[in-house]
Amino acid sequence: MVTKAQGSTRDRFVGFAFASAHLLLETDNQGCILFAAGARCGLVIGALSDLVGHTLFDFLPVEEHSILAMLFQRLIKKGKLDVTQITMRAADGRKFSAHIGACRLPNYSDRCFLSVSIRGQATGRQAGRRLPDLDSFLPVLESRLVAANATEISQALSMVLIDGLQDIKNNPQLRDVLEAYFLSISSDGDSAVKLTGDHYAVLHSDEGAILDIEHDINQILVDNRAADLSASTHLWRVDVGKTYLPTSDVARAIAFPLKTFAAGNFSALNITNINSVVENILTTTVKRVSEARTTLERKNFRLVYQPIVRLTTGQLHHVEALMRLGKGDSPAEFVNFAEGIGPGQSHFKFVR
Repeated sequence: MVTKAQGSTRDRFVGFAFASAHLLLETDNQGCILFAAGARCGLVIGALSDLVGHTLFDFLPVEEHSILAMLFQRLIKKGKLDVTQITMRAADGRKFSAHIGACRLPNYSDRCFLSVSIRGQATGRQAGRRLPDLDSFLPVLESRLVAANATEISQALSMVLIDGLQDIKNNPQLRDVLEAYFLSISSDGDSAVKLTGDHYAVLHSDEGAILDIEHDINQILVDNRAADLSASTHLWRVDVGKTYLPTSDVARAIAFPLKTFAAGNFSALNITNINSVVENILTTTVKRVSEARTTLERKNFRLVYQPIVRLTTGQLHHVEALMRLGKGDSPAEFVNFAEGIGPGQSHFKFVR
């Protein structure tokens, strides 16, 4: 039997909000706190009402301010901010990781409504940390793919080339702002990677239009006295949907075209066809990763030992170990691929 739910719609939504958040905040468009409800989360020593009048920036380490500014810009522009990770600072100076989400309501154009959920321990991006390299990024990528599969949320991988960025030595703020922007649009706030001084990649919601991202990057370049780089900025996007393959394999398969992209091997290709090129590489690579894993786990290879003898004396000098694959594939290509897709995939190393 279905019974009528008790309580008003307002009470019900308040219950939903606190089911996943420790702290609810209402701010103006500059981040000044106008209302607070929930737990203090260690942000103030006194009453929860002591938060009112402060800005949200007061409760973040200074190295996080540029990221928060980017998040507010996105919130005001889009009207909604997906849950993302940020580092906050307690009243005692301790830093901790938090997830924040936000929205704006049509009748309150000068208000922002935020939910804050405290994480027990900072496990992802640390405050002010620059973007990781590709090897450090792979575990993050795998965890985001697992979450996307569970929630059936499609994502996209955007690759960014700002040709000439690495040659700029006297404008360190430009790189800081760019990397803060990449983090602000990335899935969960920690899904961006620096491939080279010019090449970046960002995993983000598939709602993120590539033209919007390109516009934002160009605006950052203009604001930071680097407008000349706009003409040499290029973006490519590849959709990353739900997969039934092992996410660890998919993550390492994605790393393969990223390495190719970072090496500049796509420079001669037309921008309009690079997505299909990358998707084809990705599809092929996922299959190759699975085959490589099977070969290693089932030991579908054999070793042969070839003696090397001194011609002058006829004595054994050493023995050369050679690998042979069951299908007759090139051992050199197999080992190079297994090493190239990342740590943990190959127990073999060539002595070159």
